[in-house]
Amino acid sequence: MNALSLFTLDLLEELSLRHDDQERWEFTLDRLTEIGFNALNMLCFTPETGAIHWVRSSMSKGWLNRYDSQGYAEADPMLAQVQNGKESLYVQAASLRSADGHSSKALGLNHDLEKAG
Repeated sequence: MNALSLFTLDLLEELSLRHDDQERWEFTLDRLTEIGFNALNMLCFTPETGAIHWVRSSMSKGWLNRYDSQGYAEADPMLAQVQNGKESLYVQAASLRSADGHSSKALGLNHDLEKAG
């Protein structure tokens, strides 16, 4: 069994021992931090319609306010994924370059993610 499968099984087992949603969230964030993640953004949506039912983020309130004020939702690849498919999407902060033809919003979002930690 590969390391990701072992991590997932261990995480699910540990989560099953916790009965409080906030405790589960914090435990998950701690475990992801241990393997190099610095944020978790999740949403639940209906693939056929793109309707978003709920969103949860570990990003700071300051970052979420900036995201809103800059209109980053227009360039957010995770939100685009709501319309484009069911596959998981991982975003590498500060990886986009203007020479590749990305919009200024896409570049701003991608590079501000790194600044937000």
